[in-house]
Amino acid sequence: MKKEYYLIVFSLLFINYNFYSQVGVNTTNPQATLDVQASNSSSPSNSTGLLVPRISAFPSSNPGSSQNGMMVYLTATVGSNTPGFYYWDNAETEWVSVGSSASSDSWNLNGNSGTDSDSNFLGTTDSESLVFRTNNIEKLRLTSGGRLETYNTGFSVFLGEGAGANDDLTSNYNLYQGYNAGTNNTAGQFNIALGAFSLMSNQTDRNVAVGYNTLRNNTTGFRNTSVGDVGMFSNTTGSFNTSVGSLGLNLNTTGSFNSSLGYQSLRSNDIGSRNVSVGSRSSNDNESGNNNVSIGFSSLYTNITGSGNIAIGYQAGYDEITSNKLYIENSDSNIPLIGGNFTSDRLGVNVAISALTHTLTVGGDISATGDIETTGDFVTESNTYPDYVFEDYYNGNSEILPTYSFKTLKEVEAFIKTNGHLPGVKSYKEVEEEGFKIKLGTTSITNLEKIEESFLYIIELNNKLELQEKELQEKDQKIEELEQRLLKIEKMLEK
Repeated sequence: MKKEYYLIVFSLLFINYNFYSQVGVNTTNPQATLDVQASNSSSPSNSTGLLVPRISAFPSSNPGSSQNGMMVYLTATVGSNTPGFYYWDNAETEWVSVGSSASSDSWNLNGNSGTDSDSNFLGTTDSESLVFRTNNIEKLRLTSGGRLETYNTGFSVFLGEGAGANDDLTSNYNLYQGYNAGTNNTAGQFNIALGAFSLMSNQTDRNVAVGYNTLRNNTTGFRNTSVGDVGMFSNTTGSFNTSVGSLGLNLNTTGSFNSSLGYQSLRSNDIGSRNVSVGSRSSNDNESGNNNVSIGFSSLYTNITGSGNIAIGYQAGYDEITSNKLYIENSDSNIPLIGGNFTSDRLGVNVAISALTHTLTVGGDISATGDIETTGDFVTESNTYPDYVFEDYYNGNSEILPTYSFKTLKEVEAFIKTNGHLPGVKSYKEVEEEGFKIKLGTTSITNLEKIEESFLYIIELNNKLELQEKELQEKDQKIEELEQRLLKIEKMLEK
């Protein structure tokens, strides 16, 4: 009896299925081939739902075309496939996760695996450009010609996290590349910043910063150029500055019209302006000095406030701290090869600048292949003067030059016959050995000595002549008296 009952029910279901070609579960009015409804849709139980076949691994042999679209639920991770619903794609011969297409045609939002860089790519397969949008506005385009173009950024280009983050995207024509490069700029125009934190605080125009932290604190300074890490780091309002080299003009804040080339060149400059520094560490300590020129490693290194100085050469003017000095030297010596004082308009060669006493002071010999002309006098220093000749002649000795002894003409004649030159004068051989170089100062003293001696010889001769003339006059007078007496005698005899 029970068997007959089951047969009747099965027959009724079979008849109903064939008649309607639809099956309903919990409904007598199915709306599809299979319509499964919850017994209580407003308050479902934890078992309300549809369970498809659950598997922990895909079949070892692939399904065929008859199973195309067959669905399963994967309960465990298999390779790169995570748990979830999968269907069989017979055309691609692979299991495909529900909600995605076959992996050979798709790029997943959370990444892909098993890709081949030689064949897989993101882009187009025709001559059209690849366009990237945000908020449905085009921002980036990769053209078929290989150009990477930005759009709707006010003709500016930003590359790097935080780069140009606050730009108002009007026509600013800025280029910011690097972490936080130009990040605080809003309306500043025509700026270039390449490097992390470069021009980070900038709010103004026409600055160029290349390197890590270059011009980082610049706010309103404009037309500055800094190339090198941490160059012009502290600059805020200084303008028209140029710095090339790491830490160049590093501490400059308001100084303007400065130019530095080299590592730490003008590093400490704060408010100084119109300085030119070429060479690593040149003018390193300058803070407020103006109008200085330093060329050479560590030239004008310690100058802090001095202005108007020029130093050329390795460590030239290293310790100079005052103003208006000239150094041309290849060491830190305070006796430069060429030095000068612009205040007194004095120049020196191989002389300490503090010892300059004339328009040109030379600490050493001077050699010239041409003529030397002057409208003034040649002056040389001496520690004696030929008045010792007269002193010795009239006093018998000389306090001016105790070693001097006046020689008579006979003694001079004998000396000349023996030596071939005057006493106290260099011989031809001595002059030849010295390269025929005549010392004007010494020669002048010697010449004056001989002139004074000659005058004494002349005076002696003159005295002798005067004495002889007197004697002759006396004789003439006696002769005249004798003649008068003879005349008188003759007249007496005639009478």
